[in-house]
Amino acid sequence: MQQCYQCLAPLTAENRSKEHIIPNSIGGRLKSDKLLCKKCNSNFGEDIDTALAFSYENLVALLGLERERKKDYLIKNLRTESGNSYHLVDGRIPTPSKPTIEIDGNRISIVARDKKQLREILDGQARKYPGLKNIDLSGIKSNSDHYLSEPLPLKLTFGGATVFRSIAKMAVNLYLHRGGQLTGLEGILEVIRGKQKNDNHVHHYRIPEQLEGKNDEVYHVITIKGSAEDKTLTAFVILFSLNGFIVNLSEDYQGTDFINSYSYDILSLKESEEPIKFDYPGKAVFSAYLQKETEAFHLVNLNAIKRHLIRLSAIIDTRHTERSLDGIINSSLEEAMEKNGNPKIFTEQLLADFNNIVSKRVALWLEHLDLRENRVNL
Repeated sequence: MQQCYQCLAPLTAENRSKEHIIPNSIGGRLKSDKLLCKKCNSNFGEDIDTALAFSYENLVALLGLERERKKDYLIKNLRTESGNSYHLVDGRIPTPSKPTIEIDGNRISIVARDKKQLREILDGQARKYPGLKNIDLSGIKSNSDHYLSEPLPLKLTFGGATVFRSIAKMAVNLYLHRGGQLTGLEGILEVIRGKQKNDNHVHHYRIPEQLEGKNDEVYHVITIKGSAEDKTLTAFVILFSLNGFIVNLSEDYQGTDFINSYSYDILSLKESEEPIKFDYPGKAVFSAYLQKETEAFHLVNLNAIKRHLIRLSAIIDTRHTERSLDGIINSSLEEAMEKNGNPKIFTEQLLADFNNIVSKRVALWLEHLDLRENRVNL
């Protein structure tokens, strides 16, 4: 009989849920209906998985990940050195955090993020200027050429007690999904529930060179190793080919030797179950080492993360370049079509207008591209 590993209630057709092994908020797609009941799934989603999503939401937006639950990407309230505040729409297009309204006699100038916000502003101002209520916005087009003269610093944070609990849940999810047993998981389950102190059950761990992503690969990885001889069950979790985490699932493992892996390229959407090996001395040895070499451990880990961030920055920049050029080409064609009365065939005049519009906009884009000191400042 299958049961919810959180509350131990039997799973039935009425209460079973589809649990993402890795949360969909960070691009996970593999699911199982043999792990959690609907109530426990919802509770974890509102608590620890929300904390995980918040920790990585800016990176998800910058990468423009495809997710099952479609959501517009918006990185909020980034401030330049001069004090101006912006949102990044679609993870890349700067727009003022707050709309601006300038009134000069009978002239009103409004800068808004989109038509919805513009309509809200017009409705608000209509109390004083009734004529604004009836303005038709259907013919208004947004300006897709958004460039800044100074960088927007972006802060990324990884880890923390609540996030560690969500990472531990991922490891438990895969282990049970692949046939593992609940016996021996009591300690890590108490950590996931927040009822037991972490105490290095989950901790950062440097990604070994053989598991670092290559070229344009960005992986999520969970690999689990159970040793009958050592009575240990350990998972190594990698997120975004950036952060590595050890999850000590059990120090009283009673099963046979176990190795199981799952890797997923969040950009190409390719999955693999090829076994992945990793070295780890065990929780007790690591904890003793950490007490003596705390500074050295964190320095090595931070340098590795910095190296991974540089590679991720290049990938993000390439994706932004492709999306920017696609946007310029599509909007230029739309503008040229409208200028020529939306003809059903591609005329010479339409082609000339398109070439003229797109060349000017690409030139402007290239000009601002050259002005950037760092293409992506993480």
